[in-house]
Amino acid sequence: MHGGPKDVPKKTTGTGNRAAPPASSKTLKNALGPVLQAIRVARGWSLSEVAGKLQSEGWPCSEEQLAQIEAQEAPILDYETLYFCKVLGMTREELFHHLKDVMSRRPRQKFS
Repeated sequence: MHGGPKDVPKKTTGTGNRAAPPASSKTLKNALGPVLQAIRVARGWSLSEVAGKLQSEGWPCSEEQLAQIEAQEAPILDYETLYFCKVLGMTREELFHHLKDVMSRRPRQKFS
């Protein structure tokens, strides 16, 4: 008779038997994360402080979300960069100038 537990197809993640890629080859979700983190740390601000400042400006960014952005594990939408600029007191041009400096010192990386 069919329909028992052994007949239920196993769920797969689509990776088959392949091993997960090494951490060094992970696909990054944004380029600005390290810049934002460097600016935050240089100013002596905690993740909690910056998340609070972003929330005060109208973007409900959590401390966890901010940590993921800084670690390049979460994307940053274009309008979200405007919130960072407001909180950091800089223009987009200034923020992206920092990005250009950071990227020129790093090896090429893969972004999704």
